[in-house]
Amino acid sequence: MASWEKWVERNAKPKIKFSVPQLPQPPTRWQKPGPMDRQQWIDFHKWAKVNACPLQQRPKRKSRSAPEPTPNLKPDRSIPISPLVFICVASELQAERDRKRELKEKIEILSQPKYKREKYLPPPKREHPYRPQLPYRPPPKPERGRPTEKPKVPCCFQHEELKINFWSNLRFKISPQALKAKPSKKVVELARPRTYPPKLHCPLPANKDEKIPKRKKMSAKQWKDHLMRLDFLSQPNPRVLADLALSFPDLIVGAGLQVGCLCKYCGCPTGKPVYYDLVDE
Repeated sequence: MASWEKWVERNAKPKIKFSVPQLPQPPTRWQKPGPMDRQQWIDFHKWAKVNACPLQQRPKRKSRSAPEPTPNLKPDRSIPISPLVFICVASELQAERDRKRELKEKIEILSQPKYKREKYLPPPKREHPYRPQLPYRPPPKPERGRPTEKPKVPCCFQHEELKINFWSNLRFKISPQALKAKPSKKVVELARPRTYPPKLHCPLPANKDEKIPKRKKMSAKQWKDHLMRLDFLSQPNPRVLADLALSFPDLIVGAGLQVGCLCKYCGCPTGKPVYYDLVDE
């Protein structure tokens, strides 16, 4: 029997389905465990009576637009009513009104505080001068007593002379720090009236053809660093000298520089260069 025939025989048989036994699951909210009781059958009968019968036999539903006619509930005037009934009803209504009014008065009394006090009004804020808060500077500390209080000005003056006399005699307290302060030279210069032509930064020479000397801006340290920089730049490159020493040793020795003081790897000077006198042959 060929191999393909065995494969056909094996796969032609029906597959045995093996189902894993499952535990009974609890019923869902749409499932009803057990048979229906009496009330459930009654509800089902009511639903089937409306929805399960043919369309021709279904009862017509009441439309919301057309309200039912209200029956005539007017009292019969033919029956006599005793006036004591009206007196009794009126007395009951009046008693109910009095009870509600008393209750409302008691609620108002209980809602009021036991110790009454006036509403708290915070004092007005003092007016301070403009003091910007700069992040890179400490905040300014105002002096004691400053800013000064505003002068009390009367609402009206009886005569113009009194008004002039009041404003002419008005004085403000001078700060003690202002009395001790000494103005700088620049502040004094700015306080003076401006002069024309303005003051020149550098004096001009009397003769226009005379050459103005150059300004010296270097300090002592700057001049020292400048000389050190020139000394460093004037020296030859040590690596180039090392290559020349390997290629032309006689040339370097004849120039007056000792080759033994240079490093063989990077060409940097290992010590202070040694110069010797050149002898003319």
